[in-house]
Amino acid sequence: ILGRSRLVRSASVGIVTPAAQQALRVSGRVLDFLGRHAAGSAAVLFGLVVPFLVGYGGLRLYGLFTSRPLAPALKGIPVDLLFSFLRVAMGVLVSVAVSIPLANWIVRRVKWRSAALAIIQILASIPATAFFPVVVILLTWGLGMNAGAVLLALTTMFWYVLFNVVGAASAIPKEVQEAAFAFGLRGRRYLRRVFLPAVLPSLVTGCITAWGAGWNALILCEYLEAGRRVYQVRGIGATLDRATYHTGDMQVVAASLASMVLLIILVNRFFWDPLYQRVAERYKMEA
Repeated sequence: ILGRSRLVRSASVGIVTPAAQQALRVSGRVLDFLGRHAAGSAAVLFGLVVPFLVGYGGLRLYGLFTSRPLAPALKGIPVDLLFSFLRVAMGVLVSVAVSIPLANWIVRRVKWRSAALAIIQILASIPATAFFPVVVILLTWGLGMNAGAVLLALTTMFWYVLFNVVGAASAIPKEVQEAAFAFGLRGRRYLRRVFLPAVLPSLVTGCITAWGAGWNALILCEYLEAGRRVYQVRGIGATLDRATYHTGDMQVVAASLASMVLLIILVNRFFWDPLYQRVAERYKMEA
């Protein structure tokens, strides 16, 4: 009915269509201008905004630490960071120890591969907070909080390592596997001589990702509240949790975050990056 109306047709031809064409022309000119001057504008904006934000943040931090006496909890941050580092490192090691034989089993069982990967993908999609009640039940049954913290961190870290190893193992050429079996490489010898060198670059990539995920999950892992009980262990995550939600001490929050970020950057720079470069150059499988 509206399509047959002369009023609608005349309004469409005389008003709507010209307005739409003009809007497209204007937007095209704006986008063309931004495209021609984007690099210079971005450089100017970056050069103005970043120094301002750095200076403003530095002044706020300076005022935070000089406006009142230093919090007593600041003295314990290095030890807290050490304990958290050990838990994240333990999570990475456990993920590696479980992922390698599990990935080998999945890849070699062709009939079960699709079902196993589907189950793993479903489990990996479950957020770490969903495992919180399970860990609390284990704690009430006598599981130590240190083990509980590592177990809860594994619900986030483990999948990164496993999926990377499974992907690399699936890419091992069939001819290589047949040649290994022909030379009698089975079991642990196959894992050590063929499987592990083939998946090592992807394994390191998964470890790096899991390493970051573990630090991200520390606040949940090291300080748990269930009912009227509090389960906690000493660590930077528990310190951050208490300072954020209980004491409100921004000195402790800022110092904890700064120390954690610094440690992660240093470990990435001086351990993970050189390790990945060495592994990627030495263990390279080409078809």
